[in-house]
Amino acid sequence: MPKGLIQDSDFKPLTIADRDTLANFVNRCEYPLCEYSVSTQICWQGYNQSQWMVLDEKWLLIRYVSDGAMCFLCPIGTGDIRPVVDACFEHLVAKGVRPRLTFVPTPVRETLGDAAFQWTADSGERDYLYRRDDLALLIGRRYSRKRNHIKKFQHTYDWRFETFLPAHQGEWAAFVEAWCAQNDC
Repeated sequence: MPKGLIQDSDFKPLTIADRDTLANFVNRCEYPLCEYSVSTQICWQGYNQSQWMVLDEKWLLIRYVSDGAMCFLCPIGTGDIRPVVDACFEHLVAKGVRPRLTFVPTPVRETLGDAAFQWTADSGERDYLYRRDDLALLIGRRYSRKRNHIKKFQHTYDWRFETFLPAHQGEWAAFVEAWCAQNDC
C-alpha cells in the first residue's frame, strides 16, 4: 500500500444518508461488537466527530475522537489488514497524533500479533460483555434485573419501535445531546 494513501479530504461525516454504503461493509463484518453497527456509529457521530472513507474499494475506515485524540476503529473489509492498519497509523502520525486503533476483535489481534503493538483493555467497556444469545433471550436468574427493568419501562412509558429515517436525525441528535449533558460526557 503506497504511503500517504489516506488523506483528510477522503473522509466525510457519518450520516444516515450513508447507511447503505456503511451497511454493505458492516453487515459482512464478523466482529461481534456493537461498535460495528451502522446505527451505533450514526448515533454517536456527533459526540465522537466520526468520519468515514472507503479505501481501495475493500476497506471501510472510521476515524473519530476519543479522549480528545483522533483514532481509528479497527478497519472493516477483506484482505490483509496489516497494510491497512499501517496506513491508518501513518495518517495519525502525520497529524501528530499517537497511533491508536480501538475495538480490535480477537481474530484481528491474533493476525496482527503482539510484537509490534501494545494492547490495552478498555475497563470502561467491561460491563458491555454479554453473549449474544444471553442478551437476546435474557434467560436465567442472572438477567432477572434486566427483565424487570424492561417490564417497568414497557409499563411506565409510551414507547414504540420505528424505522430510523433521515427525518429523525434531529430528534435523536437532540436526545443524545441531552443525555450527554445529563451524564457529563
